[in-house]
Amino acid sequence: MPRIFTLVVLSAIVSLLAACGDDSSPFQDGDASTDTDTDTDTDTDVDTDTDADTDTDTDPVNPCPEGQHAECYAENVWCFDDTDTPMSELDVCVGGEVCVQLSEDVAECQCTSDAYRECYGGDVWAYDSCGELDSMIADCADPDVCTDLGDALGPDCCEASPSAEQCADDGDVHDFLQCTLNGAVDAETVVADCNDTNAECVETTATAAECQCLNHWTGDNCDVCAPHWDPEAECNACAGYWTGTDCSTCDGFGSDVDHCQCPDGTYVPQPDSERCWTCPLNSVAEDGICPDVYADDLTWYAADTACADGFHLPSIDELLRLYTGCAVDGTETDCDNCSDSPACNAMYGAVSTLGSTWTTQSCAFGHHGFGLVSGYIVLEDLYCDENTHQFDSNLCVK
Repeated sequence: MPRIFTLVVLSAIVSLLAACGDDSSPFQDGDASTDTDTDTDTDTDVDTDTDADTDTDTDPVNPCPEGQHAECYAENVWCFDDTDTPMSELDVCVGGEVCVQLSEDVAECQCTSDAYRECYGGDVWAYDSCGELDSMIADCADPDVCTDLGDALGPDCCEASPSAEQCADDGDVHDFLQCTLNGAVDAETVVADCNDTNAECVETTATAAECQCLNHWTGDNCDVCAPHWDPEAECNACAGYWTGTDCSTCDGFGSDVDHCQCPDGTYVPQPDSERCWTCPLNSVAEDGICPDVYADDLTWYAADTACADGFHLPSIDELLRLYTGCAVDGTETDCDNCSDSPACNAMYGAVSTLGSTWTTQSCAFGHHGFGLVSGYIVLEDLYCDENTHQFDSNLCVK
């Protein structure tokens, strides 16, 4: 029995020693791992706090002698005394450097960030003031390309060709490029000119624009005033004696819609227009037809005064609209005879006594006259003298 007991005790001791030396023991590993992890975490926290404190505590040092401080002066770094008088130049900023005031007492020459931008490697990059690459501003991904848009806008990632039409600052329709940094950029290509017509530029969608006629102008070039509207009032008021919101009601000429530009039958309507004329002064139309009688000879001032309210002596341009075949040669204008010009013939063809009229056209001595029968400007100096010469068939127009 004693021998057997001894063997059992020895066997138990061997098993216990083996267990204590086994690396896979859960008790031993758990204690070691926990201690190690805790120490590591603690060390990391301490290091982080130390770095933050170091950054905060670092202040720029005043480089000037005691009692002085550094300031930017004349684009360089200078030392100033306590009365803000410059004492000595401390540093010269060169090679693109600029003087930067870091604090009340400290200034130094530095290369400033993002001083300008250029296309580099197909992308938009910023350069510092010393000409070194600073940082990428925009990555131009295909199909966009880096495009220099000029001094005002700089480089940008833009589409290769315009894809939109919009209203530009000049009021016309332009092509526009779509860009990353600047959005829609004017390509300065005029698609439609709205300024030379009675139109305005209107953006119909985000990528489309067009010239649209103003007021009541019509036609492809917005140069035709709608019927019964007055082109002399920018086609935004009723012509003659037309009334109503759409200028469709005639309050003149006995409600004769064919002659509504005139107040009544004592005036002469110009065919296919909104103009109303008089017969030669001192004679009156009947139902729009002038009598075949001689009119009085009048000086320019007398003729101008004789025009009724709202009427005026005609300009050369207004007279030429009564005639066909007009040709201008320098200062001379010659047209077909009145009898060969449909508008003139319809209005004054029955007046065999038709002569000449004063106009608003200035000349050396006063105003030009116009030969109504032959359709030409009277140019001779004598006939320009508005103080002495008289014309007999003076017309007024509205």
